[in-house]
Order: sequence, then structure tokens, then C-alpha cells
Amino acid sequence: MNGYMCDGAELKDAVYSYVSTLGSYADTVKLNYINSQVVPFKGSIKKFIEKLNVASFKKVDGNKANSDIANMLEMILKNMGKDDISIFVSDCILDVPQGNAKDYLVNRQIDIRNALVKKLQDNKDLGVEIFRMESKFNGMLFFFGGMVKLNNVKRPYYMWIFGGKHILAKLNKKVPFTEIKHGVKDYFAFSTFEEVPFEVTNQFGLVQNPCKCKTAKNGMYTIKIQADLSSMLQMESMISDATRYKTQNPRVHVVSIEKINESKDKNTHVLTLNIEKGTKACGEYVKFVRPESPYWLDDANDETGDSIMKHLTQTTGIKNIILGVSDAYRDHTELAGMKIVINN
Repeated sequence: MNGYMCDGAELKDAVYSYVSTLGSYADTVKLNYINSQVVPFKGSIKKFIEKLNVASFKKVDGNKANSDIANMLEMILKNMGKDDISIFVSDCILDVPQGNAKDYLVNRQIDIRNALVKKLQDNKDLGVEIFRMESKFNGMLFFFGGMVKLNNVKRPYYMWIFGGKHILAKLNKKVPFTEIKHGVKDYFAFSTFEEVPFEVTNQFGLVQNPCKCKTAKNGMYTIKIQADLSSMLQMESMISDATRYKTQNPRVHVVSIEKINESKDKNTHVLTLNIEKGTKACGEYVKFVRPESPYWLDDANDETGDSIMKHLTQTTGIKNIILGVSDAYRDHTELAGMKIVINN
């Protein structure tokens, strides 16, 4: 990470702006370096950022030559309580040794999956948010087969947030990641399934439970559902994608999802459902299904770790790291469910 410690590096600005703002909503903030071990830092976040430089890194205990991302994630998860939020910042480069790179990457994927599966057994509400970001890099970049000196280039790095999904949802409302200094290039999140409480309204937004639809327009009855979808931890473009919502009855259609802008409202979104005229009485179940992995993952990934100058915008092994997380959440691609009853 030494190359990111140069003057003008966006990484330091982003970490300072985000962590210091989050800290205003926390009881305590503990700062650490991490490599082969967790090394506590005694001081404020301002001092921490000031000391993010090559000279300070050299004084940190532990193995600084190379680090195992899977081991670091396991250490972070092991030391987390249910009310804790952990933030992990790293270039997330898997240091591929000599030998079969494919086997090594797959084994790290398995290690990461195992660490998260174990944590999910302890905390079924565990959520994971992953920010893909960019920063100025000026220094030596080490890779499989050697090292190269880079001068003032942009390199990717990642910020990971671990914590209970309801705590993360509250923090996301108070400190939106879209406001992190210098921006987030890409985002993805993993969470667990939840039956979402909701209110049914008529087409004019008035709460009616049960909702009585007297007339059909264009062969469709329309109802609206107000719900709090924040615990899914998904970005707005995904939450508002109607194709991600599935129904049991092919005569029931989710046609739109709109964000509620009033910050004091307990609900975050309004779902509009069309029900075809003549639909028989039934129990309906609306669910949200996330993709298994980020759409940007292939573009972000470097599979070999060699020819580094051709892959400056990519990260060696990031696909296996994130697929390890995805494997742990394989049973949780459905993030939200809402049961409604349709009567004639």
C-alpha cells in the first residue's frame, strides 16, 4: 500500500472524510493497521491520516512484505461484535506465488467463503458492502515475477464495510456512500433475506389495508406498497430495477419502484403493482432477487498477476475474493419478501 501514501492521494482524503463522519454516530472508533496481525493505532482519525505514509508503515509490526487477504478478513470478522462496524481498506491484490495461479486463487476463494460462513452462523444479519475506488499511486508496485516503479498513475483500491445489515442501513441513510470524497467508482453489497414490513395504499398513495380497487384501467387494477428496503443494502439503481422483483402469479406485475425522498418516513420506497382484471383470489409473494456477483467484476479483475503494465486499472484476484463472499451468501440471493393477499 506504500504507493497510495503519496502526496495528493485520494485514498487518504476518502478514508478521512468517510470514517470521521461515521465516527460521529459511533460510541467509539478504534483504528488499526493490519497485515499478518492487527496492530492498534493510538490516536485520533486526524492523526491516523497524517501518519499514513511510507515511513510510518515501515514501523508497523507484522509481516509487511506480503499479506494474505483471506487471513486478514478472517481476523477482522473474528474480532467483530454484533454491534460493531468494521472498515477494511486495501488494494486487495492477491500475491500469487510461483506455481499454479488458478489453484491458488480458488483456494483463497474457499478460505474467504469459509470465514464468512462461520461469521454468518454467529450473526445471521451480517452485511458486507464493497466500494471500488481509485487513487493516485506513486511508488513501487510488487507483482508476480517482480516489481515496477509507477509515477503518478491511478490505481484501484477497495473499501469494505462489515456489520449488521440494520446498522449499516441506518448509517447509509445518515452518511450516504455517494458522498464519500472523490467518489465511489463501483459498489456491491451482500445481505441476508428478510420479510419486509409494508403498507398497502391505493393508486393515490392513501393507506388502505385491505385496499379496495373498484375500477380497472386498461384491464389492470393498481395498488401501491410502501416498504423499507434499506436493509437490502443495494444501490438505488438496483432497488429501482423492476426486473429484479419476482411474483408467484404471472397475472401480477411489479411495474415500478420509486424512492421516497422524505427522510423522516419509516419507509424508503413505493412499489407499484398491476393486477390483471379477472385474477382469482390468491396469496401473492413479491421478492427481490439480487445478481450473484457485481456486473463490474470481470472488468476489475486480473487473473494472472503478470504483465502488470497492461492491467494497471485491474486488481489481481479480486474476482476470486468477491466470489468467495458470494459463495458464502449463495442462499441469500433473495433479499426481501412481501406477502400480500388478493381477494375478488
